[in-house]
Amino acid sequence: METIYQSNRIKKYFVEKDPFENGDRKFLNFGHSLGHAIEKTADFYYSHGQCVAFGTLMALFFIKRNYGRRLIRDRVTNARFIIGNTLQKIRS
Repeated sequence: METIYQSNRIKKYFVEKDPFENGDRKFLNFGHSLGHAIEKTADFYYSHGQCVAFGTLMALFFIKRNYGRRLIRDRVTNARFIIGNTLQKIRS
């Protein structure tokens, strides 16, 4: 239950901070849009979580193919930094 509570607090923070997904919130949706496309294409056969996970893998594949491993590392590092800073703000 605590994990769900914390996840909701984090989501609320980002939605309030960036309601139109122009900044950090857009950055953190990495792979999510692809996941929605997969859901619709598969006629919702797979769960939302499965589709988002697959969308994330697809995004990583496209980045690696077009830009190399360094961009993947930088993107994941930046996401961890944003999430870490957000957790500190929410807990304070």
